[in-house]
Order: sequence, then C-alpha cells, then structure tokens
Amino acid sequence: MDRVRVIGVTGQTGAGKSLITGWLREAGCPAIDCDAFAKEVMDGDPACIGEIGDAFPGCVRDGVIDRGKLGPLVFSDPEKLAALNEIVNPRILRALKETIDGWPEGEMPLIVDGATLIETGAADLCGFLVAVTCSAAERIKRIVARDNISENQARDRVASQREDRFYAARADWVIDNSAGPQAAKEAAGEALRRWKERL
Repeated sequence: MDRVRVIGVTGQTGAGKSLITGWLREAGCPAIDCDAFAKEVMDGDPACIGEIGDAFPGCVRDGVIDRGKLGPLVFSDPEKLAALNEIVNPRILRALKETIDGWPEGEMPLIVDGATLIETGAADLCGFLVAVTCSAAERIKRIVARDNISENQARDRVASQREDRFYAARADWVIDNSAGPQAAKEAAGEALRRWKERL
C-alpha cells in the first residue's frame, strides 16, 4: 500500500485513540490496532520471549510473557522501559512495515492506531498523522477503569509518556479529546477530510 494512504493515530495512553479509530472504522476505514499487533508479534517470536525473560527475570513463565508482572516493572522505571523497547520495537516495526506494504489499496485509508508511533519510527510509515490528546487527570481515570489497575500504576503509565506538545508538534492534525465525545467525533471527521485533500 502507498504510504500516502495510511493515517497514523497516536497519542498518550488513555487519551482516546481507540475511540477516534472506532469512528474512522465506522466511516469505512480498515484499521490496525498496534497494541494487539505488538502482542501477536511478541508472543509469536520465541527469540523475543527469550530475550525478555533474560532481561526481566520472573516475567516469562513456561515460554509465556507475564504482562501482569512486566507492565508495572517497566512503566515505573524509564531505563527498564527503554530496555524492553530495544528488544521489541525493531521486531514490531519490521512486521508492521511488511503488513502495511502488503495491504490492498481501497478507497478509504488504512488506520494505524498506536501510542508510540512517533517514538518507534512507525509514524514514518504513515502519510498523515493524527495526535489525540487529553488531560492527565482524565487519562488516569480512564486507564484505571479500562485496565482495572491502581491509580498509582495508572500514574506511572501516564508519567512514562510524552506531553501533549510532543505529539502536537509532529502531527498533521490534533484532536483534543478532553472537549467531549461530540467534539472529538467532529474532529475525527475533519481529519479524514484533510487527509482526502492531500491525495
């Protein structure tokens, strides 16, 4: 698929990327959920699992990544998160590139939904980048409800990510998802219109 026909949707965890992607799906856009995609890549790569087990003792059991142990460990320690990213990101990026390159072109763009598209270089695979932002307090509430974790764990996740301005400076379109669902839905539609104008 031509990269110009790929829209990346990125932003902090809990900002509402999945909501925006859901509306774009309703408009007829196919989508790749990078969280699910990354899990498939990691879980299907024994070498990757082995490296994670070596780097993070106790986080792999019987050849399976224990994300309940790994998540709190890396999100509370920037050095450990960087070490994990060094193991997994090149594999995920390579697999994502292959998937996008092999995706059949249609009338609607392919949506690539991921929190770290910019940091991993995956944004370079997208012809148009949408950043979804939201207040930290609201994101923490959403993460606690969504993932059934403690507020402190949610705060660690929020603290491990970049500020709004990092995304806004690099995106073609910014959606503030603090303004309510109707405003966000309208902004998602406007992002699609602006993408079409570039074709």
